Amino acid sequence: MSEEKHLDNNASEQEPCEYLRIVRLTRCQSVEALDCALERMFQELFGTDGVLVMRPTGPLVEEGGSVQHIHVSSMENNIRDVVIGDSQRCPKRRYLDAILEVYGNQYELLLKNQVDKLTGLSNRQLLDEKISRLTVNRDVSDRRKNEPERIVAIFDIDHFKLVNDRFGHLYGDEVLVLVSHMMKQAFRTDDWLFRYGGEEFLVFLNNVDIEHGRSAINRFLHQVEAHDFPQIGKVTISCGYTLYKPYENFSTIFDRADKALYFAKGNGRNQSQFYEDLVANGDVESTERDSDIDLF
Repeated sequence: MSEEKHLDNNASEQEPCEYLRIVRLTRCQSVEALDCALERMFQELFGTDGVLVMRPTGPLVEEGGSVQHIHVSSMENNIRDVVIGDSQRCPKRRYLDAILEVYGNQYELLLKNQVDKLTGLSNRQLLDEKISRLTVNRDVSDRRKNEPERIVAIFDIDHFKLVNDRFGHLYGDEVLVLVSHMMKQAFRTDDWLFRYGGEEFLVFLNNVDIEHGRSAINRFLHQVEAHDFPQIGKVTISCGYTLYKPYENFSTIFDRADKALYFAKGNGRNQSQFYEDLVANGDVESTERDSDIDLF
């Protein structure tokens, strides 16, 4: 076989593989899946399992030809040489640029579908995906030893209907935006913040014990109470929270937090209530049901 024909055959074998990698990115239905797909591509291209992907925090930005949102651990220097150092006309450089451009476009598209447009918090769709991933990833045989501590909290703006009725929905939306902004500042980047619906928010506090979680929740409530909302004045929030138990259905966990929230609403508002404390004190009946526990 001539050298030219051999090269043509190699090219024809390579093109479908390169094309399928890009198609793989466009078929991702979540940001998490997209990150995993990009990470796998770098592993295929550079033969390392030490590749990590850091998501962009905003639109893709290039400075001096470098792609800012990609971070690679063990192969960092090699990939930087390929992505940045090679000539713009280098085929591999152009191919990597194409992959990153597709990744960026798909990321922005998925992000729009997973973020509440008004508040900028994650929406119900992403909440469902997070819960699904927690369910899939849990190891039933080792769940109690290695599962990180989590708290699930439901926040509800007190008398929000009166705000809309008295001042109009425009001011009501402004309250939602300001409360969401304070929520982002009050909690850590590792916590998951969701607009659950209307004036209700749901927060996963990750890797936290109950005392630190309680302090963070009450600190946020005090920050909202102390804020002077334009035209409206004072706004308060009530909260119900509970421990996340990985072997339970999430609907059971949510019901516990919601029951604590209902107690907070019915006993003065502008407060937080911990479901487990309420049960221990006899203030509410336990919602524990053996049928809700996944044994298999």
